[in-house]
Amino acid sequence: MIITIISLNSAIAYDLSTYPSPFLKDGKFNGVIVVGNKAPANDVIALTNIVRSLLYPILGANPETVSTLDTLLEKQTKTYTIGGVDYEVTLNYINSNSAQLIVNGQTTKVLSIGSSDTLADGTAIALADIFFDNGVYSATIFFAKRKITVTKTKVETGGAKLASEVKDIKSVNSILIGHACDNELISKVKEVDDCASGYESNTGFIEAYEFPNNKVSIIVTGDTQKDISNAARVLSFYGHYKNNLKGNKINIVDAGNELKVIPVSKSPTSTKPKTNETDFTETYFKLGVFFFILLIMVLIGLIFRKKPKTRRKAHKV
Repeated sequence: MIITIISLNSAIAYDLSTYPSPFLKDGKFNGVIVVGNKAPANDVIALTNIVRSLLYPILGANPETVSTLDTLLEKQTKTYTIGGVDYEVTLNYINSNSAQLIVNGQTTKVLSIGSSDTLADGTAIALADIFFDNGVYSATIFFAKRKITVTKTKVETGGAKLASEVKDIKSVNSILIGHACDNELISKVKEVDDCASGYESNTGFIEAYEFPNNKVSIIVTGDTQKDISNAARVLSFYGHYKNNLKGNKINIVDAGNELKVIPVSKSPTSTKPKTNETDFTETYFKLGVFFFILLIMVLIGLIFRKKPKTRRKAHKV
């Protein structure tokens, strides 16, 4: 019992290098992604980008390989510029299972969902998904540097939520997006009263918490909307930043032409930074718990201790 009580006071840390686990499991999304009830538009965009990278894991895991994810309606034509080259793309044919594209006059083979075709210049174009809404088909496509196969994660309805829709945030795996003053669940996970505390100017951050029930919460936040968007971009393209996704907290600083990703906590076992000083508050708490339980056990022993029988003196007649 003593060990259990003491362990409940100890923080558990999730190492960001293991992301996207446990959010992807057996080809399905395992958790919720949450914005505040009155989230700014940028928070919703950030949520969409993170969902997309989990929906199509290759986008997050290998962002240097893919680019220009977009959706086309049947017979619609759009032009994309990639590496200084223009690609005019028309969704020529589509049904519930396959689609065919025309790219700069070249007709692709009929693509099934998840397959790709190679263009004349060696660039690949892939069919990520097909949608049917209000009697109209549309196809999600993206370009790649080489021929690839796309796998899609199954995301159940309700994977994206508003803060008020989550009753117990510590009972589910969650990704929380936004400023703590816009998304109240961030303050609950961090266990702070002041939603404006802990922020730095020109800095977004990603922070992770793991609870005793093994559920994980990842917080994507920052002082401004731009900072939050930068943090969401890093999590969305986790493969590109994998060398710096370490420990349970990273800072993201906008350096102009690039985002600097700086690990803050490198410890995979504790959310508290290591110091050379003893944490006397924690020590006294544990000692207090120990002596309190010891006292209770002694009192219980005294109450239920068997009283010795007393002998009656015999009376002479």
